[in-house]
Amino acid sequence: MPSSAPLVPTRSAPSDGKVLARWLADRRVATKVTGAVLVAAVVALVVGIVRVSGINAVSAKTDDIYQHGMQPLSAAAALRYDVLAVRYYSLSHDAVKTTQAAAAAANNRVSAEHAVAADMQALSATELPGNSRDVLAGVQAD
Repeated sequence: MPSSAPLVPTRSAPSDGKVLARWLADRRVATKVTGAVLVAAVVALVVGIVRVSGINAVSAKTDDIYQHGMQPLSAAAALRYDVLAVRYYSLSHDAVKTTQAAAAAANNRVSAEHAVAADMQALSATELPGNSRDVLAGVQAD
C-alpha cells in the first residue's frame, strides 16, 4: 500500500508576517511612494469625515442650547425690563408735580404695559423648561 504523502514537498505560507515586506521589496520606488501617498490620503479622508460629522453634532447641540436656553432668557430679560418700566412710570406718575409730567408718565406706563403683554407672548412662544409654562400662565392670568 503506497503512502498518501506527496512526493514533492509543498511550500507553506510563511507565518512570520514578512510576506508584505517581501512583496514590497519586489516593487519599484515609485509604486511604494504612490502607495504611501494613497494610504495617507485615505487616512486623511477618514479623519476628515469623522471630524465633519463631529462638527455637525456640535452645531446641532449649539442650536439646541440657543433654542432652549438663550431665547427664553432673552425674552425673560425683556419682560423683566418692561415690568420695571411699568413700576417706574407708575411711581413717577404719583411723584410728579405738573399735569403735563403726569400725563407723560401715564402714557409711558401704558406703552410699557403693552410692551409687557408683547413680552409675555414672546416668552410663551419659546420652549420653556419644566413647569415654567405653568408659572407664566399664572402670571398672565393675573
